[in-house]
Amino acid sequence: MDCNIESTADRKILTGDEHFMFYGMPINKLFNDFVMWYASDLLDISIRGPLAEFIVAQALEIEFNEARSDNQGFDLRYKGQCLEIKSSAYIQSWNQTRPSSIGFSIKKAQEKAGWYFEQEERSLEVKRHSVAYVFCLYKYRDKATANPLILDHWDFYVLPTKTIDELCGEQKSISLKKLLDLNPIKCEYDGIKNAVDAAIEANKQAEGQAL
Repeated sequence: MDCNIESTADRKILTGDEHFMFYGMPINKLFNDFVMWYASDLLDISIRGPLAEFIVAQALEIEFNEARSDNQGFDLRYKGQCLEIKSSAYIQSWNQTRPSSIGFSIKKAQEKAGWYFEQEERSLEVKRHSVAYVFCLYKYRDKATANPLILDHWDFYVLPTKTIDELCGEQKSISLKKLLDLNPIKCEYDGIKNAVDAAIEANKQAEGQAL
């Protein structure tokens, strides 16, 4: 078979009922079996990030029409705006001798080939590409009973990207203490939508004043 790399990959969302196939015949395993095996450790850092994105998306009532991708310079698109979702937690899936320190990435990036930006959003500038950040803290501290699906075990902190740019500059990460110094909107799951709307509006006003 020839290698076709020029076509756009199909990112449709699967149902979970798709069979693994071997020479045209299904084996006794479904795609959902893989998902449960791969993603059931919700304390794993590689799973917690996408989980936080999913939780925020549900709060914002975002309807997914394609699968998640790491090949973009933002995490969610909401009301036509790009959002960055960052997560952190005190407890991890690995063996710990003490709770993890809470910190979040805020590093800038240069757009890479293949990122899913609209044409008018494209830029070669090294910058933070989203209009707002949602920092998601899984605050629960008992590993034996931890369940990140219990949404009241999370706190959320929302900031316009303009604030981060102005007060953090080239900084690549931020601790919880320093984040709180920036006076973010703190909320629980049911307050995410209002907080993000307020951050987007604040970002618009800041851009208008800069013109």
